[in-house]
Amino acid sequence: MASIPSRPDNRVLRFAQFYARRTYGLTEDQIARDLDFGSPAALYQKLSQDGFPVCPVCGETPAKPNHCTKKGQRQRRAKRGTGQAPELPRAKRAEDLFGKAIRNMETDLSQLNLRREFYRDERFDAVSDYPETGTTFARESLPPGEEGDEKWRELSTKYGHDPSVDSFILTSVAMTT
Repeated sequence: MASIPSRPDNRVLRFAQFYARRTYGLTEDQIARDLDFGSPAALYQKLSQDGFPVCPVCGETPAKPNHCTKKGQRQRRAKRGTGQAPELPRAKRAEDLFGKAIRNMETDLSQLNLRREFYRDERFDAVSDYPETGTTFARESLPPGEEGDEKWRELSTKYGHDPSVDSFILTSVAMTT
């Protein structure tokens, strides 16, 4: 007969607590919270990794491996072989897209100090406090093409902003200069 360890294995203890709470009728969310997991799915994955017969997707126990795989659905496996390997497009071609996303993000970051957030009635609300006397200039409000590009460069230069950024806000102080 094996001796009883002085300290129980955390994995076994976690599974025992999980199973006991289920038999008491607690909800899956409550069990996950009680065991310090952010979600039931995270708990199921951990118990499955610990070697217990818990489906990492739905939490059924006991569950056989691939319990939630639908009939006829194959598991995706990497192919190894000597087939042709066509070259994919270079990432450099997406440089303009990334640049625009980065510029938009910089604009959004510069306006975070104007944003306030609230948790009200089980939902999140956000309010942006733009200066009442300020004016927002957006590149998209100008006509497309060369004419709009030229006007945008003029406005940006006049008020000391980077023309590569798609919008900026002027307060009454900046507008009078």
